Amino acid sequence: MSNLELAKRFMDAVGRGDEAGARDCMQPDAEIWHNFDNVTQTVDENMALMQLMIAKCGHRSYHIHRFDEVEGGYVQRHRLDVSAAGSDEIHSVEVLALIMVTDGRISRVEEFMDPEPVRVALAGG
Repeated sequence: MSNLELAKRFMDAVGRGDEAGARDCMQPDAEIWHNFDNVTQTVDENMALMQLMIAKCGHRSYHIHRFDEVEGGYVQRHRLDVSAAGSDEIHSVEVLALIMVTDGRISRVEEFMDPEPVRVALAGG
């Protein structure tokens, strides 16, 4: 499987909220780093965040702008649209991520975004 096929498979699983499918695309010890807090999450922590978003958001969708293969992985640009449960107001955030791949699975994600729209939706507004 190419890195770009992996990218599509991973985002399809994330979009469906398929934790097992998303985990299958990642190395068990993968790291997920965010620019806004300079924190590196484990896969378990990242999957817990995905489950929290599923539970708290009335709407959650990913719109892929592009995947570009780079040495050792790929770059992904997408928009995440979310709304609080019971709300029709969509909050959007543009995301850029550098994803490193080792042995056909994601080993590191470096994600660049402004988290405020997601925080607003998770807070119920």
